[in-house]
Amino acid sequence: ILPEDIAESIFQDLVIGIAKGRGWRIAHFRKVRVLRKDLSYYYETPVAVDGKGFPDLELVIGERLIKAELKTNKNQPSKDQLAWGECYKKLPGVEYHVWRPRDWKLITSILE
Repeated sequence: ILPEDIAESIFQDLVIGIAKGRGWRIAHFRKVRVLRKDLSYYYETPVAVDGKGFPDLELVIGERLIKAELKTNKNQPSKDQLAWGECYKKLPGVEYHVWRPRDWKLITSILE
Protein backbone atom coordinates (compact mmCIF):
# COMPACT_ATOMS: atom_id res chain seq x y z
CA ILE A 1 0.00 0.00 0.00
CA LEU A 2 1.25 3.46 -0.92
CA PRO A 3 1.07 6.57 1.29
CA GLU A 4 -2.29 8.34 1.07
CA ASP A 5 -0.66 11.68 0.16
CA ILE A 6 1.97 10.44 -2.32
CA ALA A 7 2.77 12.94 -5.09
CA GLU A 8 1.50 12.07 -8.56
CA SER A 9 5.03 12.27 -10.00
CA ILE A 10 6.33 9.69 -7.51
CA PHE A 11 3.27 7.49 -8.08
CA GLN A 12 3.90 7.71 -11.82
CA ASP A 13 7.55 6.69 -11.36
CA LEU A 14 6.42 3.66 -9.34
CA VAL A 15 3.89 2.59 -11.98
CA ILE A 16 6.51 2.98 -14.72
CA GLY A 17 9.07 1.07 -12.66
CA ILE A 18 6.83 -1.91 -12.04
CA ALA A 19 5.63 -1.97 -15.66
CA LYS A 20 9.19 -1.77 -17.06
CA GLY A 21 10.25 -4.53 -14.68
CA ARG A 22 7.53 -6.72 -16.12
CA GLY A 23 8.45 -6.05 -19.75
CA TRP A 24 5.92 -3.40 -20.78
CA ARG A 25 6.85 -0.77 -23.38
CA ILE A 26 5.78 2.65 -22.12
CA ALA A 27 5.25 6.15 -23.51
CA HIS A 28 4.84 9.28 -21.41
CA PHE A 29 4.97 12.87 -22.65
CA ARG A 30 6.60 15.18 -20.13
CA LYS A 31 5.68 18.77 -19.45
CA VAL A 32 8.12 21.48 -20.47
CA ARG A 33 8.92 24.74 -18.72
CA VAL A 34 7.76 27.78 -20.69
CA LEU A 35 9.09 31.28 -20.07
CA ARG A 36 6.55 34.11 -19.96
CA LYS A 37 7.32 37.65 -21.11
CA ASP A 38 7.53 38.76 -17.47
CA LEU A 39 10.27 36.10 -16.99
CA SER A 40 8.11 33.85 -14.81
CA TYR A 41 7.59 30.21 -15.78
CA TYR A 42 4.71 27.82 -16.22
CA TYR A 43 4.57 24.19 -17.33
CA GLU A 44 2.63 22.66 -20.18
CA THR A 45 2.66 19.51 -22.26
CA PRO A 46 3.23 20.45 -25.90
CA VAL A 47 0.37 18.84 -27.81
CA ALA A 48 -1.56 19.71 -30.92
CA VAL A 49 -5.10 19.31 -32.23
CA ASP A 50 -7.09 17.21 -29.68
CA GLY A 51 -4.12 16.29 -27.48
CA LYS A 52 -5.34 18.12 -24.39
CA GLY A 53 -6.21 15.55 -21.72
CA PHE A 54 -4.27 12.73 -23.42
CA PRO A 55 -3.63 9.91 -20.92
CA ASP A 56 -0.46 10.00 -18.83
CA LEU A 57 0.79 6.59 -19.89
CA GLU A 58 0.52 4.26 -22.84
CA LEU A 59 1.64 0.74 -22.03
CA VAL A 60 2.04 -2.11 -24.50
CA ILE A 61 3.00 -5.73 -24.04
CA GLY A 62 2.23 -8.51 -26.50
CA GLU A 63 -1.27 -7.85 -27.79
CA ARG A 64 -2.31 -5.67 -24.84
CA LEU A 65 -2.62 -1.88 -24.93
CA ILE A 66 -3.36 0.10 -21.78
CA LYS A 67 -4.06 3.82 -21.64
CA ALA A 68 -3.72 5.02 -18.05
CA GLU A 69 -4.58 8.34 -16.48
CA LEU A 70 -2.82 8.79 -13.13
CA LYS A 71 -4.30 10.83 -10.31
CA THR A 72 -3.61 11.40 -6.65
CA ASN A 73 -6.18 9.95 -4.28
CA LYS A 74 -7.87 13.38 -4.13
CA ASN A 75 -7.75 14.67 -7.73
CA GLN A 76 -10.37 14.02 -10.39
CA PRO A 77 -9.90 13.64 -14.17
CA SER A 78 -10.61 16.73 -16.26
CA LYS A 79 -13.35 16.86 -18.91
CA ASP A 80 -10.73 16.36 -21.62
CA GLN A 81 -9.24 13.37 -19.82
CA LEU A 82 -12.68 11.82 -19.42
CA ALA A 83 -13.42 12.42 -23.11
CA TRP A 84 -10.29 10.48 -24.10
CA GLY A 85 -11.34 7.71 -21.74
CA GLU A 86 -14.77 7.45 -23.34
CA CYS A 87 -13.15 7.15 -26.77
CA TYR A 88 -10.82 4.36 -25.61
CA LYS A 89 -13.58 2.43 -23.89
CA LYS A 90 -15.27 2.01 -27.29
CA LEU A 91 -12.19 0.44 -28.89
CA PRO A 92 -11.92 -3.34 -28.77
CA GLY A 93 -8.66 -4.47 -27.24
CA VAL A 94 -7.82 -1.16 -25.56
CA GLU A 95 -7.88 -1.02 -21.77
CA TYR A 96 -8.46 2.39 -20.20
CA HIS A 97 -7.89 3.03 -16.52
CA VAL A 98 -7.82 5.94 -14.09
CA TRP A 99 -5.32 4.80 -11.48
CA ARG A 100 -4.76 6.22 -8.02
CA PRO A 101 -2.27 5.22 -5.32
CA ARG A 102 -5.09 3.48 -3.41
CA ASP A 103 -5.44 1.16 -6.45
CA TRP A 104 -1.85 -0.14 -6.12
CA LYS A 105 -2.83 -3.79 -5.57
CA LEU A 106 -5.15 -3.69 -8.60
CA ILE A 107 -2.52 -1.94 -10.72
CA THR A 108 0.13 -4.54 -9.95
CA SER A 109 -2.30 -7.35 -10.82
CA ILE A 110 -3.27 -5.67 -14.12
CA LEU A 111 0.38 -5.27 -15.06
CA GLU A 112 1.19 -8.88 -14.10
